[in-house]
Amino acid sequence: MFAIVILFIYTKVIDGIMYIADSGTGKIMFIVTKVENEDAIKKLIFERIDRSVTVFESRGGYSNAGMVTLMCAVKPNQVNTVYRIVRMVDEKAFTVVSDAHEVTGEGWREWGNRLE
Repeated sequence: MFAIVILFIYTKVIDGIMYIADSGTGKIMFIVTKVENEDAIKKLIFERIDRSVTVFESRGGYSNAGMVTLMCAVKPNQVNTVYRIVRMVDEKAFTVVSDAHEVTGEGWREWGNRLE
C-alpha cells in the first residue's frame, strides 16, 4: 500500500513538472521490483528503447521488504516493450503507467526559450 501511495505522489509531482515543459507527450512508467532485478531491467530498457531510468529506493508497505522503483518516460508505442522487459525479468513486479502530457529534455522536446 505504501508503494502505491508513493507512486501516486511521484506521478502527481512529475505530472506537475511536465506541465512546465513546452511539449512532447508520452507516458511515465513506474516499476516496483526487487533490488536484485534493478540492473537487468535498466540494462534492457537502455538497450531496447534507448531510454534512461530514474531509480528510487522504496519498500513494500505490507512486506516491508527493500525494493526499488524505476521511473522511465517513454513514448506511447514503447509501453508494451517495457512491459515485456519487466515480465521477462520479474513476473511479480508492480507497474504503473501514467500520462505525461509534456516531456522535455534529451530525447524529447528541447527547452528552447521556455525559461526566458
